[in-house]
Amino acid sequence: MTGAGATFSLAWPVALPQGVIDEDTITYPEVHPGVDLVVRAERGGFSHLLVVKTAEAAQNPAVRSAEYLVGGTAEVTEADGGLTISGPDGLLAAAPPAMAWDSAPPQGELQEVESSGLRWFWVEGQAGLSQEAVQ
Repeated sequence: MTGAGATFSLAWPVALPQGVIDEDTITYPEVHPGVDLVVRAERGGFSHLLVVKTAEAAQNPAVRSAEYLVGGTAEVTEADGGLTISGPDGLLAAAPPAMAWDSAPPQGELQEVESSGLRWFWVEGQAGLSQEAVQ
């Protein structure tokens, strides 16, 4: 990446497996056991995420604290978990703090409660709630 009078590069620390391209996205399967790296080209940059496919894979220290190789002449600073990448002419790029979520569907019997004009759905023993407005 080049801009703001500087260069910046971001790389995976080891050789990647053959990627699978689907439109604007490339998936590198099994970068760690049970983990895929998904990179998406976006207007003005890219996004990347690790798809952790099993609970066992989530316990891997390399997944829990992913590291990347950073290169170029840009200055990289961290504040409140986010990153800014700057050159002598200003901002080159920025990234918000990393996020994690469980996209697996809930398991068990679905419960429903209406409260304060909202209908809440949850599964006992699960650590999340979803809501929708009551019509």
